[in-house]
Amino acid sequence: MAGFLQRRQPGLVWLVPAVFVQWLCSQGPSAFLQQDLKDRHGASAIQLYTWTMGLRGILSFCATPGIGALTDRWGRKPILGMHVLLATLQAWPLAIMPDVGWSCDLALACMLLSGCMGSPFCCSFAYCSDLAPPGEANTVQALIARMLAWSFSIPFVVAPTCFRYVYQYLGKSTAWAVIAGMGVANCLYIWGLMPESRKSTEHLGAKTPTGGTGPPALSLNPFRYFRLLTSRSTESPETAPLLRLVASIIFFLYLAKMTLITIIVMFAEERFGWEAGDAALLMSMYGFFQFFAMAVVGMVGKAVDERKIAWVGLISALVGMIVFFFTLPGNGWMLFLGMAIASFSMISLGALSSYSSCLVRSSMHGEVQGIMTSMVCLTEIIGPPTFGSLMTHGLKQPDAPWWTINAPFALGILSVTVAMGLMSRLPHISEAMRLCGRTLDQSMLDPVQ
Repeated sequence: MAGFLQRRQPGLVWLVPAVFVQWLCSQGPSAFLQQDLKDRHGASAIQLYTWTMGLRGILSFCATPGIGALTDRWGRKPILGMHVLLATLQAWPLAIMPDVGWSCDLALACMLLSGCMGSPFCCSFAYCSDLAPPGEANTVQALIARMLAWSFSIPFVVAPTCFRYVYQYLGKSTAWAVIAGMGVANCLYIWGLMPESRKSTEHLGAKTPTGGTGPPALSLNPFRYFRLLTSRSTESPETAPLLRLVASIIFFLYLAKMTLITIIVMFAEERFGWEAGDAALLMSMYGFFQFFAMAVVGMVGKAVDERKIAWVGLISALVGMIVFFFTLPGNGWMLFLGMAIASFSMISLGALSSYSSCLVRSSMHGEVQGIMTSMVCLTEIIGPPTFGSLMTHGLKQPDAPWWTINAPFALGILSVTVAMGLMSRLPHISEAMRLCGRTLDQSMLDPVQ
């Protein structure tokens, strides 16, 4: 057994099961937690849930860059295991005391607490970046796409349906106990079996050939880890502007995607009278087509420019938002159409994350992925409260015009349009790496001793 553990090599075969179970435990019960909140709090459940997500976004935004930098020192898997354990904490109150009315409120508080471990994408994206040969940007893109296809998209397809039947046949308490148990088992797998991908031995604070510094010493100030977005302590004067551009594109794209992630289920329940299980099928539709998109990128990603992949995702997001905006009572099927189209937008995140990882040394993959994924967390601060409040305001007006209720999707259209404008300014990866002092076959520079 000891020999087997020593011979393990990091790879997607180890990472995919961990991330798969992580998202299975996250996506499966979300619609049913929202239903419990609706039964307890009525119409105000929408605002309660979305504002909690906004507060969680604040915690994640502050924590993610520091968590990413921490993985550069402690390794990817210790932090990933801690994230998985905290993310499933919300299941424990509903498993232990399902008949207590405020157990769903406590579960919501636990969901808020999970923001302390940052974005769920941070560690897994850094792990994928470690697996690629230095400088092969398209390889990073393909690895992230494969990882997301098998471990992120499939849970969107199977989790709502699986949890629906577990909830129906085993009961509420047992269903949540299963989620809690899976979280603990996944954490033990990560800490015990999954091999570590980070192998850098770079000295902290060492000077680089381009005049910058290596990873900073650990700090309790979360904003210190946003240094890569400023002109100070970066590896090249051109690195910060490029990273800011990529981060801005991710921000505006995901601000639009927050309409899908946070309010689409409640929109279907409130606007069209769907049951929780039926509304959850929207997420299954999203995951099915997202898996297809990610699988294609995983196969062809090594030969396709990241910018082209990102453009496909942006266009699909725009079309999806337009479909949602024009979905009216009597045309509920358009929600499925919009989810199918908008699901392709996820490929942009992998492409842009791959792009950013090639602008810094491999010993800083965790830090740069922490910054990029913190943009997703930032959208949780703004998106859910804004979109939830807009939708609630529209639903409370008996004779409100249709465009008032669908206003969140209009903001989504505007947000994607801004992301497209920023995307048009992004240079080819070879030019970007040249500006940052690297080449396509060199993304790790040894520190000057």
